[in-house]
Amino acid sequence: MLAFGRRGSAVRREWFLGALIAGLLALTLWSGTALAGSAPRVALLTSNPADTTTKRLKAELTQLGVETVVVRTGPNTPVGRVTLESVARRVGAFAAIRIVPVESEVEVWVADRVTGKTVVREVLHGSGSAARDDTIALGAVELLRASLLEVTASYELNTRGEVAPPPVVVGKLTPTPTLAPPRPKARPVVAIGLEPALAVEFDRIGPGVSAMLLVRYLWTKSWGVEALGLLPVVRGETREEVRGKASAAVSAAGLGLTFSWQERNVAALFGLGMMAAQLEVVGANAGPGLEDSQDSLALGAPYLRAGAGLRVFDAVRIRVDASLSCALRPVPIMFVQDEVASWGRPSLLVGIGPELLLP
Repeated sequence: MLAFGRRGSAVRREWFLGALIAGLLALTLWSGTALAGSAPRVALLTSNPADTTTKRLKAELTQLGVETVVVRTGPNTPVGRVTLESVARRVGAFAAIRIVPVESEVEVWVADRVTGKTVVREVLHGSGSAARDDTIALGAVELLRASLLEVTASYELNTRGEVAPPPVVVGKLTPTPTLAPPRPKARPVVAIGLEPALAVEFDRIGPGVSAMLLVRYLWTKSWGVEALGLLPVVRGETREEVRGKASAAVSAAGLGLTFSWQERNVAALFGLGMMAAQLEVVGANAGPGLEDSQDSLALGAPYLRAGAGLRVFDAVRIRVDASLSCALRPVPIMFVQDEVASWGRPSLLVGIGPELLLP
């Protein structure tokens, strides 16, 4: 019985020691977890822990997710990097802040163990007590932000200090990148232009005047399509003393591709297309033995246009155009059996007028 009792006591002692060790391990693990999850610390050195400036600064640091450890300083406590780092190291803080009154200003000292730097800034007092506290508190936090800003950009490229940057603080100190707003896509624009134009023929037909209507649809900032219409106003003429005169007028409609380049209020405008034209020729004042006559002919002619525009209002532009066209088959103008002129070898149309831009 005695031997059995001793063996039972040994077993109980082993169970007790095992439970004690397990408890200590659990306590150690819990303490480590609590420590790892605790907020990063900043040491705040002040000679008056109860003043409003200290309270305002603590509140500002709390917004960053920082635990503030207030350390009372005496009148003989030296000011400098060594003191700040020593206090921060002693209380387990990654940075230390100290407010030092200097006449009508205060000096804000910030030393952080992440970059190993100490920065100082003079902060003017505010006009009142609350304004003064706000100015000092915001100045101190901004100074801490400036000190750690390089870490938020790339910690690996910077000089390491004694401790790693607290992720919570780095996340809140990192400025949110301001993304440039996406460039809006160019909206389709409809441009309507009306131009009185001078029509010039280069083969013995005098100049005439036409009215030209241009409607453009721009699907991008530069490229678009256009439709044009041309109506005669003053007919071009050719004369002979004996056999009379002939007048020519052209009505046309066309389609083309346009390109425009714009810099501020000035634009360069180009067009290339094809138009279908109706040429009407009238002979009059015929000599003895000759009769007046009238004839018309349909034909096609490619055109090339270049011009410039000046925006005078937000939706109004004045434009000048020169359009060159050449008939696929130039048309001769005959008096009896003699050719006295022709149309379409080539023709030039010069116009100026307003253009309305509609979004």
